[in-house]
Amino acid sequence: GAVPDEFLDFHSDTPGSVWYLRGKVVVPAGGEHVLVTGARCVYQVWVNGISVVRQDKSLPPGLYAPWSIPHYECEVRETRVQLQPGINELLIKLVQPAGQRTRAFVAFDPPPSDPEALALRWFSDPAVPRPCLLAPVGRRAIRFRFPSPPGAREITFVARGRARAWADGNEVKLASIESLPGGCCRYRGIIESPSSASVVIALRVEAPADSHAGDALPEPVRYVCGPARIMLGDWCVQGLATYSGAVCYSRKFEITDVTSPVSLDLGKVNATAEVKVNGQSAATLIAPPWTCDLTPFLRPGDNELAITVANTLANHYSVGIPTPYAFPHQTPSGLFGPVTLITDS
Repeated sequence: GAVPDEFLDFHSDTPGSVWYLRGKVVVPAGGEHVLVTGARCVYQVWVNGISVVRQDKSLPPGLYAPWSIPHYECEVRETRVQLQPGINELLIKLVQPAGQRTRAFVAFDPPPSDPEALALRWFSDPAVPRPCLLAPVGRRAIRFRFPSPPGAREITFVARGRARAWADGNEVKLASIESLPGGCCRYRGIIESPSSASVVIALRVEAPADSHAGDALPEPVRYVCGPARIMLGDWCVQGLATYSGAVCYSRKFEITDVTSPVSLDLGKVNATAEVKVNGQSAATLIAPPWTCDLTPFLRPGDNELAITVANTLANHYSVGIPTPYAFPHQTPSGLFGPVTLITDS
């Protein structure tokens, strides 16, 4: 029911390794702000060249005993600092501790925690001062390219600035449907010629100078999808890298001899599969071997096979909700195959 506060996450096999992070904080008017920091490692923070907070001793690795998994709970420090009008220089030093990752957070004027929002609260309020790198002089826009989910018909997103969008090379007419704080705007566009497959989406955002990279899109891009076709293989390369849910694969086949045993081999699956034959549940598979007996459910002539594959929450948690418990090897999802019907005849 809670998302860890730490959004800085590094690791080195050599304890004592040091990371320096530099950024700029831009505020329209000078004054006092609250700097909130926390980490189990040794760290130090400078604002405009002045050391404002430091932790000289790392904490030992934390461990949740019931599950034997690490935790990174730490003392939250609140420091009042003066920010000058315009650009303020921020420098953060993190030192790799022994036996744990280097996880930390550094934020200004944090909004209150919202138990209804499963996300990092540091980024939920666009009015909060955000450390960043200023854009090069003359930069006109930030561009993004990424695959859509199969069958995408409508796209909705929030951008820090005026935006344009294209789907498969064709411009999508966008409508501004909501103005948001911090110069953000929510856009919606209809894809006039939707494809049943994944297509390339391109976005162009005229973001302010203190916005760069993914910061120009403060929320996940959302889609409305129609009927679509997905191929065997990893969902992550078919526009569903952050999708946690289920996909149904179906195929019709003809069989004449229903007296001989017939089994199904799914090959490779990640993470679970329910097999139905002619609308009847034949098996629920949660681990290898990905095989089951279809014989009792077959009938002479045409038969329909449906395989519903579900993945885990690792894909959903891999972005927007940083967690040390979702790893890259957990996110490949889907029916990888080869899918084979095996008969004794």
